[in-house]
Amino acid sequence: MLLASVCLSVLAGRKPATKDYSINESGVKIDQSFYAYNTLRSFSVVEEGGIDSVWLKPLKRFTPPIVMYFSPADEEKIVDVLANFLPHEQRELDPIDKFSKRIRF
Repeated sequence: MLLASVCLSVLAGRKPATKDYSINESGVKIDQSFYAYNTLRSFSVVEEGGIDSVWLKPLKRFTPPIVMYFSPADEEKIVDVLANFLPHEQRELDPIDKFSKRIRF
């Protein structure tokens, strides 16, 4: 239990990474990773307190969602481009996501 607590506190203390995002008619690129639209099921815009994010749901069953954070000024442009290629799906944070945000993990 002590080891788990130490690991959790070390991970929680890390600074968040800054990533480069680009969205075009081929797909979504996040840093060096590229996700074609035919590998994604849908997208959602999720409110996470003071900042919104786009969650991309992959077609593969056990692949976690891809989360992109953006400036509020860019929301309309991002949603317009994604809506041309993927269906929009309503989504809210699940209890585990809410808990991790609450403890700032």
